[in-house]
Amino acid sequence: MDEFLFPVGSIVKVENMDEELNNYLIIGHRVINHFSMKAWDYISVPYPQGFTRYFKSNKDFDHDDYFYFNHYNIDKLIHKCDVIINEVED
Repeated sequence: MDEFLFPVGSIVKVENMDEELNNYLIIGHRVINHFSMKAWDYISVPYPQGFTRYFKSNKDFDHDDYFYFNHYNIDKLIHKCDVIINEVED
């Protein structure tokens, strides 16, 4: 069975924990959430807002807004990124 994941940079519509459909920008594949220790197909950030890191009033790290999900959670593909960079030019 061939494995298929959308490329990094793709934008998908996924139902979040509040059961709302939101757009997310895929920033990585096959990751483990270090808080829950669960494995996921994708790590993403809200689109178009992007990444946000939250701090407590004493400036200690609280949480960030990474969103983890699996391929079967995708409701709709908004944009499939087809740019592949094999070499970095000087």
